[in-house]
Amino acid sequence: MFKVICGLYNHDLTKTFGHPYVDILRPDEHALVVDMTKSQLKPSNILFTLKENNENNVKIIKQFYNVRYTYKRSLKGSRIELQKLMMLLERDHYIHWSMCHQYSEVMSDIFWTHSNLVKLLNASSIVFLMDMGFEET
Repeated sequence: MFKVICGLYNHDLTKTFGHPYVDILRPDEHALVVDMTKSQLKPSNILFTLKENNENNVKIIKQFYNVRYTYKRSLKGSRIELQKLMMLLERDHYIHWSMCHQYSEVMSDIFWTHSNLVKLLNASSIVFLMDMGFEET
């Protein structure tokens, strides 16, 4: 709602006044955002594509971030990040190793590599040494 004080207005009225219902993504737009997210497009490119298809589109980029977050969250399920990492390492057949602190389930060290890299390392006569020593603070 707005109140006219003097009756003079020097530019056109906005198409929306920020009402939440106006800004809701339609089901086809929602599906397009999910598909473009699967293709790893940036939200700014998704917004540009939707605005290019419909010049009256008043969506803001925050909505695309929300849809992307919801989609990615649905893929992850109830797992925490480390559980998701361990599941992906198992699924993709990575060689991995982890160590927990004594008397607890807190992980202190983790290492992973792809099996093809191990084969390549074994075929090479070059010695490979990696030391990632981090101190606890």
